[in-house]
Amino acid sequence: MLAVKIYCGYKGAERPRAIVINNKEFLIEEILYKEIREDYKTRERKTVFICLCNGKYYKIIKLPNNQWECYEQK
Repeated sequence: MLAVKIYCGYKGAERPRAIVINNKEFLIEEILYKEIREDYKTRERKTVFICLCNGKYYKIIKLPNNQWECYEQK
């Protein structure tokens, strides 16, 4: 199970703070990359983060409906 804990500032859910893997929480050590991608047909925006956490790289995506997805990069 992968889950994302986020930092909520004055703009709402702004960036990931930690990843929960099998009920263990790991703080994100560094955000290496951030990009906002927009679908040219639907105009929906996704924010993509590449983060270093627990010695591994993770791709974290904020979806337009304020849900988050997390994948381990290989």
